[in-house]
Amino acid sequence: MPLSPLTEQARADAREKALLARTHRQEIKQALTNRELTVRQVLDMIDTDPALAKMPVGQMLRALPGIGAVRATKIISELEIAPTRRLGGLGVHQRRKMVEYFNRHTRYFDRARRVKKDN
Repeated sequence: MPLSPLTEQARADAREKALLARTHRQEIKQALTNRELTVRQVLDMIDTDPALAKMPVGQMLRALPGIGAVRATKIISELEIAPTRRLGGLGVHQRRKMVEYFNRHTRYFDRARRVKKDN
């Protein structure tokens, strides 16, 4: 069944909605970087926040202090999460494993704090 063409107003509304979603996800990533939010808090917000649910897991991990692309990929692999998985697609057990992982591996946050204090 072919899709009906969108009107200019519908396109404008969709662009605005997409912009708001991207802005919201950027704010969440900034809060993670600044340690205003924890991984657990973000995972708890997923069920009520559709824009956040569409954020890729790797993108959230890279927003954490001390975690880059390589380490994020390693964490995703270690937690047995598909590399293309989005936060909303994480199951209960995957969420629990991720929270437990960061409770055990606080060195990422400690190192980032030391670097920040030294500056």
